[in-house]
Amino acid sequence: MQLSINRESLLKAINLIAKAADKRHNMVILGNIKLQLSDSELILTASDLEVELTSTLKLPAGACVEAGTTTLPATKLKDICKSLPAQAQVNLATQANERCLLTSGKSRFTLGTLPSEDYPSLGNPENITPLTISRNRLTDLIHKTQFAMAIQDVRYYLTGMLFDVSQQQLTTVATDGHRLALAVVLSM
Repeated sequence: MQLSINRESLLKAINLIAKAADKRHNMVILGNIKLQLSDSELILTASDLEVELTSTLKLPAGACVEAGTTTLPATKLKDICKSLPAQAQVNLATQANERCLLTSGKSRFTLGTLPSEDYPSLGNPENITPLTISRNRLTDLIHKTQFAMAIQDVRYYLTGMLFDVSQQQLTTVATDGHRLALAVVLSM
């Protein structure tokens, strides 16, 4: 894989998804960002196995020198890009020994890579139901159920809220194990 890209474009995409990279490193590869390079676009993916964020960059002609995929350490890549001067050109080139050479001007960095085939994917949802709801209605639904959510509980699944979308109905449900709240909007 070999790429030449503007620092601002790359940094903007990294900033959008880097929050999803696993900081605890339960699996080492989850501390990385997956880069998939084709002739026309760069797809960056970060995940912690609960949340997966993807950013797609349309590339100008000549930006992709050689298509391919790899994974790079999320924090290091972000820090390096932030430290480069504005409007700098960033060049990424993978090497045979599980390394990636990042160059920009006189700067040179060698980053360790992991095989992109090992990067877990949450997959694409099969049944997508489009939803359009006003901000006021959504806020009202959340306010009607959020009081029942657990705040600090070992049972982490109780610290969230269920959003159930079926036909033209949105239902929110929250519980802390002692109380249950449910709110419904019938037509959106």
